[in-house]
Amino acid sequence: MKKLGILVLDLCMVLSMFFIGISFSIKDTIVETIKAQTTADVISEKMIDTISSYLPDISYEHLWKLQNKIADSSSIQSITSKYMDSLCNFMLNSNSNNEFDVQDDLQDLVKESLDTIEKNINYKIPNFTRVKLERVLVGKTNQIYKMLQNYAYSYIEDIKSVDEVNTLIRIYQGIHSTSFKVICGIMSLVSMIGILVLKKSVGQGLKNIGCIMTVVGLCLFFITPILLQQVGAYFINNMFGISIFIPCSKMKTIGYIFGGIGVVLVCISFISKKITQNLYK
Repeated sequence: MKKLGILVLDLCMVLSMFFIGISFSIKDTIVETIKAQTTADVISEKMIDTISSYLPDISYEHLWKLQNKIADSSSIQSITSKYMDSLCNFMLNSNSNNEFDVQDDLQDLVKESLDTIEKNINYKIPNFTRVKLERVLVGKTNQIYKMLQNYAYSYIEDIKSVDEVNTLIRIYQGIHSTSFKVICGIMSLVSMIGILVLKKSVGQGLKNIGCIMTVVGLCLFFITPILLQQVGAYFINNMFGISIFIPCSKMKTIGYIFGGIGVVLVCISFISKKITQNLYK
């Protein structure tokens, strides 16, 4: 009966820790995918076209570096996150629209881009030119906003009524919710306490918990990203007719942390065992 209890607790901890990792990484994974596929290119290319026309003496190499800087900026990340939330709400709620407030983020991106020109490629923009260029780029943000709306709308209208897509969105929102994170956290904590109580010693309990965290860490760092890339890419290709790469950096980071903590706990359990054996010699 005791072994069965430990087995149940082990299973509960594996599942809860795994879904904690998924819950904290799922939005970043989707945002990074959308950013790489849509928003980064749409926004950075539009801005680079405008910048190159006003600053024609900037070399192609520097423009390319600047475009990469813009694509990787925190403002693009924030825009993509709001963009994705808007798309999900638009698909699930027929009464909503696909508008999203990113004007402040776009204006921050304009300032960040001009600062990058001066700091990273050592190009001093004359004050008059900077003011004029900033005004033009801010004006371009309205075009960018409309482009993002139209880009999304062209895909969404074809799949808005597809039940499978709506179901996946609801699953995503459920997994990403705070309540889901809290439930998984409580399950993990209860499972850990239960394992420590049922095991013969704290050392054995820590070893058990450490092994579980190491296994979950390996799943999040290695196995799940591979499966997600294969299955997700196949689904997106069939649904939208496009090939994508799904970045899982946040998931891998969480897996690395879980695995590292697991290894540390296993080491602590072995050290405590050695200390206990020496004390009773």
